[in-house]
Amino acid sequence: MIDDLGAGRSVLCDDEQIRYPALIDEVCFAVRDRVFDCGVVHLSSEEPVTKYRWARIIADEFNLDESLLVPERDGLAKDRPRHVRLSTESGGTVLGDAREGARVVKHQRNCSFELIYRRKPLDTFKGKRIADYRIELGRKLALDNRESIPTDIDCAVPIPSSGLYYAMGFACESGIPYVQALVKEDTKERSFQLSTRDRIGSLKSNVIPMSEIVAGKRVALIDEAIFTGVTVRTVCDALKACGVKSIDVFIPTPPCMKRCPYYMQPDRGILTEEITSASMANYFRVRSVSFGARDTFEQSLNAIAPDICAECFLGYTIA
Repeated sequence: MIDDLGAGRSVLCDDEQIRYPALIDEVCFAVRDRVFDCGVVHLSSEEPVTKYRWARIIADEFNLDESLLVPERDGLAKDRPRHVRLSTESGGTVLGDAREGARVVKHQRNCSFELIYRRKPLDTFKGKRIADYRIELGRKLALDNRESIPTDIDCAVPIPSSGLYYAMGFACESGIPYVQALVKEDTKERSFQLSTRDRIGSLKSNVIPMSEIVAGKRVALIDEAIFTGVTVRTVCDALKACGVKSIDVFIPTPPCMKRCPYYMQPDRGILTEEITSASMANYFRVRSVSFGARDTFEQSLNAIAPDICAECFLGYTIA
């Protein structure tokens, strides 16, 4: 519907049969939560809509041309009921309605996490190549912290593969040599989706420091963001075990302050729920932890498109 209306194509929509659509993310979590329940369990939203009404909600939420929607009122098969609803009154699960679902989808399609982590470097997001955006944000990270970057740092080391392009920009702007001293084993799994215990095991076995390169060096360690802190802490411990003299952590995004309510990240605790940003150096057992400025991050998103969701970092959607 979004693609058709965005391309200016008219869409014929049934305006007779009443439905109760539900967001697939909510269905998945409801099934997970009730998978061991006995008997029949109904999952349903409570707001009735026809496909035409549903399409109008989508057009409204995504600022698309509602006049392209054409209602159809005589297309139903005669033996098909016009209105059927699953009752949730006897222990069923009530899910969000069509408008709530459309709002979630809008946040998902405009998620800043796509830019900073999920998309591949050669992908584009709203016309911006991912690699270019990350290199630019890495440059700005160095500029935002130019007065506080220790002068004795020997090399800028990215956490693979999420920190690679940020570290390139950071190294170019700061003049600190870029050294890819962490090697990631060839695996299709992205540790961010794993449980904490599994992530630690995956990181220890798949992200390998090259001790002959970093031993005795003062390292600027760069990654895209800090959510739970598991990746940074595990990698810092591995580097120190290799004889690194000191570690300064640099993150191009602001501290993550809020869990994602739009299902774009696993629902688990974030580090700032436990400690303040000022305490992170002690938590990671490193010399310092520095972040990109909030204003810089917001401007970088604004330069790409309006309505990019950055609630987890900024607490609001960029307007």
